Amino acid sequence: MPALRLIAAIFALALLALAVGPVCAEEAKLAAEDFTQVPNPKPSSARQRSLYAAAAESFSAANKALAEFCGGRGLFEEGAYHAELNKAKPGKPKVKTNTAKAADYIAYRKLAREKYAAVADDWMAYARAAQKEGDQEQYRAGVCQALKTFSDHATARDARGEAFLDALGWLPAERVKALKEASQEGLEPPADPAAFDGRHARPGAGYVLKTVHFAIVSTAPFEKTARLAAGLDPLYDAVAALLGEHAALDGGRIGVFVYGTAAEFSRANADRQGAVWSGGFYRARTGLAHFPMFGEAERSARLTANHELTHAVVDYALRGRPFTAYDGARGKQSQGAFFCAAEGVAMFFEPFDAKAAEQKLTALAGRENTIRAMKEQCRDLDALFSLTAAAWAGDEADTARNYAAAAAFAEFCLAGEGKYRANFVRLLVSHYGRELSVTDFESAFGAKRAEFDAAYRQWLDDRFK
Repeated sequence: MPALRLIAAIFALALLALAVGPVCAEEAKLAAEDFTQVPNPKPSSARQRSLYAAAAESFSAANKALAEFCGGRGLFEEGAYHAELNKAKPGKPKVKTNTAKAADYIAYRKLAREKYAAVADDWMAYARAAQKEGDQEQYRAGVCQALKTFSDHATARDARGEAFLDALGWLPAERVKALKEASQEGLEPPADPAAFDGRHARPGAGYVLKTVHFAIVSTAPFEKTARLAAGLDPLYDAVAALLGEHAALDGGRIGVFVYGTAAEFSRANADRQGAVWSGGFYRARTGLAHFPMFGEAERSARLTANHELTHAVVDYALRGRPFTAYDGARGKQSQGAFFCAAEGVAMFFEPFDAKAAEQKLTALAGRENTIRAMKEQCRDLDALFSLTAAAWAGDEADTARNYAAAAAFAEFCLAGEGKYRANFVRLLVSHYGRELSVTDFESAFGAKRAEFDAAYRQWLDDRFK
């Protein structure tokens, strides 16, 4: 009898194993694909439809709460955006000009993260229900919808085999584990730089250097990376100082990737889903900057970093770190930016030198001949004030003209005595995330259009004879 009971017990355990699968087997991970390109959930069962409705209701409630918060804090444009998300046919809202201060924006972003994180929880409940029903397609759609709503959702990221690495975002979990073991605060060189580079400065490996305002993951040699990193915190402080009271920076670091080989940087460029740049780029959608540190790119590394990280600091200051595909929680994405101001300020900080006793900032370095040749185009302020990202790079000739005009405009406003410096910053703040209409130039810029036009054109004629 004991033998029969033992056989029966073994048989029962075998049946249980067949029912639930291997107890210790790790759950298969979803592909770490671009979740914004995955189709939205389409429920196919009663349980899925119920959870879908709950998530949709949660999203509506979150946006209602955010709209009310914005109205009370003077963030009228963001509040109108959240109100529009609940309409069947959203239109362009007629809203008041924002009166909020930097602290209000920081509080708003914090609340938006909390509200959208809770909605993402509901989408993960939908995903898990679909998974239990064996509906892998809706499981994938639910996970990706959670990330569209809140891109920092840890459970959704774990479902894709990803882990968080400080300001550097979400990377494959195994790589995060390795990078954490090769991470340090500050730029103190390793005891044996050659041995350190042999272990970490190679494709697929890497190490992390953390400064006050930046987290830098690099596969380039330590000395080259540290030399670049040494000037970044002073640049951050200088850009923040220009923005002044408008800089709604919460102390979070900005993520930077430095690549030691062409193959690595080419992959980063390919993932960018836009124009391919040889010298580095900042991607507003992810809030991360990418720079090559090899070959000819090394010669212009500081200038490129100054330009792109000025974009990053302005982006973080005026819109915050990205955390959702619903862009209302940080202002419209950069395709609506007034690119004359956005690019102009980045060009102005290109010569920044952290070691210099006195900064000689200018947007004209290396561009004077181009501006002189295109002076008439630079005088066309109506065309200049209507430039958004969508119209910025039509062809190479347009790009050259646009950069020349933006450089001239920024130089006139920011250099020297900087009579129009405060106006430029006001314009940058007002329109960094919104399209600029020439008709509202005076309210956005804070100066009479006719007076500005005359002064600018006189300066242009005198400077570029």
